[in-house]
Amino acid sequence: MRLPLQPALAENSIAAMILLAAVACAPDESGQPTGTIPTTTSPIRVVGFPDLSKFIEVDQYAYFGSGQRYAGISFRTPNGMTCASNDYPERQYARIDCSGPLPGKPGQWQVVAELRSAATMKDITARAPVGTSEPTALLLPTHHVLKLAADDLACGIVDNGTPACRIGNHGFALATDEPLLF
Repeated sequence: MRLPLQPALAENSIAAMILLAAVACAPDESGQPTGTIPTTTSPIRVVGFPDLSKFIEVDQYAYFGSGQRYAGISFRTPNGMTCASNDYPERQYARIDCSGPLPGKPGQWQVVAELRSAATMKDITARAPVGTSEPTALLLPTHHVLKLAADDLACGIVDNGTPACRIGNHGFALATDEPLLF
């Protein structure tokens, strides 16, 4: 025989369950809900991509800039490329773009990797500016790495002076005449 539940006891039980659920999923001091599994993961390992953790990290703020429709880092490479990131209008659209000469390839090239899609490369020789201008981006030295954690971005300069950049699980390494795009 089952005894009827008293209304006050039932209400208290429901209130206790709601309170427990609210506390379990409440944000901690970092603002992340405590009752959830973290969504950040380590980037995938790509054969041929350098271990940027062994490079000297530079101050991101020395390379950071923002303006109308632009927020990100920019730098020059020892081999003559210019690289810039941008996450306008939202971080989900973050990208890294490097333009200039590539080892073993004539002309001017543009390599782009986005947080949401794999890297691409195209010949921009016909669109490349004629003449010279004073570069405005700072030089990122060989064996140094520039990180922008907000965009899950890291770019380092390898032995031949070219960039190796990773944004999320996508990126590129331009150390040989056969660029690594992923």
